[in-house]
Amino acid sequence: MLQPATHRTGTQQSPAEEAATLHEVLIDPSECNACSGCCDICPDIFEWDQDMGRPSLKRQYATHDEVREAISLCPRRCITVEGWTEEFY
Repeated sequence: MLQPATHRTGTQQSPAEEAATLHEVLIDPSECNACSGCCDICPDIFEWDQDMGRPSLKRQYATHDEVREAISLCPRRCITVEGWTEEFY
């Protein structure tokens, strides 16, 4: 059974509350291989940056449900979310 997550404020949140909370999404450019899968899977969050030749963030904050699939399918595991532990991936 999932245990309530402790939010960075120190309060307990249920898994449903945690999944609905906005968190900062990060892409590690040194790890990204520019496959563009995240742009295909989550076009509301990621977009292709022509100048940089790799994905960039369209929105910096997202919920767990919005980015979970992109995170799990990223071949280089370069997408992370501030404050999440491995249990959320």
